Amino acid sequence: LRSLVEMLTVSITDITSSFQNPAFQLIKEIIRSRVLLPEIYDLIKKLTEQIVLSHRKGIRETSSQIVIAFMITYPMGNKRSESQLVQLLNNCNYEFEEGRSSAMETIFHILRSFPIPVIEEHAYRFFFPMTLKLVNETSRVCRDWATQILSILFRRIMNVDLVQQFHDFAMKWLGTIVNSATDSQNVWTEETTAVVRTGAQVMSIFARSRMDLAGRAETVKSAVEVSFRTLTLLRTAEDEEAAEHNAQGKEMILPRHWHTVYHVVSLLEHMLTSLPGPTDTAIAQVGGAADSSTLSLMEQALDLLVYRHVWVRS
Repeated sequence: LRSLVEMLTVSITDITSSFQNPAFQLIKEIIRSRVLLPEIYDLIKKLTEQIVLSHRKGIRETSSQIVIAFMITYPMGNKRSESQLVQLLNNCNYEFEEGRSSAMETIFHILRSFPIPVIEEHAYRFFFPMTLKLVNETSRVCRDWATQILSILFRRIMNVDLVQQFHDFAMKWLGTIVNSATDSQNVWTEETTAVVRTGAQVMSIFARSRMDLAGRAETVKSAVEVSFRTLTLLRTAEDEEAAEHNAQGKEMILPRHWHTVYHVVSLLEHMLTSLPGPTDTAIAQVGGAADSSTLSLMEQALDLLVYRHVWVRS
């Protein structure tokens, strides 16, 4: 049996082998039978690589199914389990989109299948890499997978304190500009606005995934207030930049921070869609103008209908 497993390990990596499909069927039966051999773990390591390396979609999907079945049914110590998750998460940074997408789809199905205590134990290991994917990933398909992964992660965690920690991270990121407003020199860097976009996107996912927690009056009010203040600061900075361009006789084609404005507005849109009652109440409480020189939240929303980027207008 050891020799058979070793032969199968070679067969799945040989794209010219005419026995590749039968080999996968046999591997499925071996995993289903829970055969315990050291060579099985080496085989699974190769299959985990095939999730991203294979150019054939069917091979990537079958490899993913077998790896997930193995992780659910086979005994693994903490060290081996952690190593397997690290390899899968590293796969999400593969060079080519189709490989990254397959790796992230595997992560999604793991989170959908694993027992809740296991997910909660490794929640941070999933949360931070997928959060970074929301902002840094160049592929729309992979960004969508990152959104789905975070969504199912939030939904499946039963530990309220743990979910609250993720919410607090998102709120801190969302409020980066507001909290740094007194340090004007460092507010408008690309890094700072990227952090705000990250917070807005995570909060949007949180609002749609955990309405039981996101719908609390104080939680909604805090998110609306920070979004409103952030939007006000962003629009003020854009107006100042536009005035400077006009003074120099230059035309500003697109506002420099349009993508940050877009994600903050999207957050408010998702909150109104998912949590209409609490969000309407919060807007009524905190959406007024701070003084005569600033627009209220609803006035800003109307003003954004003629914004110089179609994503924001829509």
